[in-house]
Amino acid sequence: MPWKPGHSPLRHHPDYEAYLFDQWSPRRARRVLAATRHLDGGYYETYSAASCVHMSSWYDPYTLTATSNYLGLNRAGSGQQRLILGPWTHGDRSDSAFGDVSFGPTAPLDHWAGDWRAYRRRFFDHVIKGAALDEPNVRIFVMGGGSGRRAADGKLDHGGRWN
Repeated sequence: MPWKPGHSPLRHHPDYEAYLFDQWSPRRARRVLAATRHLDGGYYETYSAASCVHMSSWYDPYTLTATSNYLGLNRAGSGQQRLILGPWTHGDRSDSAFGDVSFGPTAPLDHWAGDWRAYRRRFFDHVIKGAALDEPNVRIFVMGGGSGRRAADGKLDHGGRWN
């Protein structure tokens, strides 16, 4: 960071990279944020006290949004908040690889959550019904630690682990 077009982890996917940088452009952000009072961070107190699961990934244009919302709503005391950041692209939470890189068999959300629906059900049963939930508030996939070699499928073993 700071990333630059053509020099980001998404450089090999130019359409996706262009979309990301458009989302992050300061001019666009100022216009959107000013319209919703996001510039001063004061809007979090106006939200309902709903509990939320914020999920994004390192290859998703909404990583900053999910993280900011988790932190802001958590600080505002707005219900129970959870944050999940994985090594996928937007919506591909069951994948263990992106492009030519493999993050290992534990990378998919399904590895520790069972599946996305099961995780959400456990979370909302906890919030609504008071069911026990032995889950951390934040789960972040830390990339790295693989062998750096190509596996039989041709993908680079980059590795990683959930923290």
